[in-house]
Amino acid sequence: MFSASTEALVFDFDGTLVASHIDFGLMRRRVLEHLQAWGLGPDAAASRLILEAVAWARDALARTSPEQAEQYYREAQQIIWEVERPFCEAAVPYPGVPESLARARAAGLRLGIITRNSRAGVDLVLARHPLPIEAIVTREDVAEVKPHPQHLRLALERLGVAPDAAWMIGDHPTDIICGRAAGTKTGAVLTTGTAAEEFRRLGADLICATTPELLACLLAPGRPGPAAQPASLAPS
Repeated sequence: MFSASTEALVFDFDGTLVASHIDFGLMRRRVLEHLQAWGLGPDAAASRLILEAVAWARDALARTSPEQAEQYYREAQQIIWEVERPFCEAAVPYPGVPESLARARAAGLRLGIITRNSRAGVDLVLARHPLPIEAIVTREDVAEVKPHPQHLRLALERLGVAPDAAWMIGDHPTDIICGRAAGTKTGAVLTTGTAAEEFRRLGADLICATTPELLACLLAPGRPGPAAQPASLAPS
């Protein structure tokens, strides 16, 4: 639970702090079509997450031509950005998020973001809707993005906080997997459709309907223990 030993909260970005509604289905289709155009069968990449599929294709091409591999990778990143950009240009924080983050900062907590989004995409949102975040780690900053714990560990390193003094908060199973692997407490929000039961199965310490409700729970006097769930918890 949140206690005097908690020093930092690290958040996912899209779907946790901001409503961006990025069309990941479109992004996946375009990435797989591009991969096929490079002569790589999409079946081997279809079961991977999008960024992992791109990394797999780059590694496969690098075995015969490092130059072609890097050209492929640049093109793939451009395709991903073309899909992301219009959604980032329209994204806004969820209601109550700026105020909740301000209260967390006033309580002395350090705040960070880790995201599989690009730095440019995050900057497009925060330029219009500033949030009191001290450390942002995007996909360009790490060799392994979440759910790999390296992503979260780098954010904690930049915040100067140990994993056992931090929470990882997000809306997707990868956030909980990442937090548990890195050694933090984990909080899940139900803003983008993942069922509470899935988060329970993954071992989330706290599950709430929204990020402001989760922060209210963590910051309230008489804070709940890890097994507690707020009254506002959405159904599975």
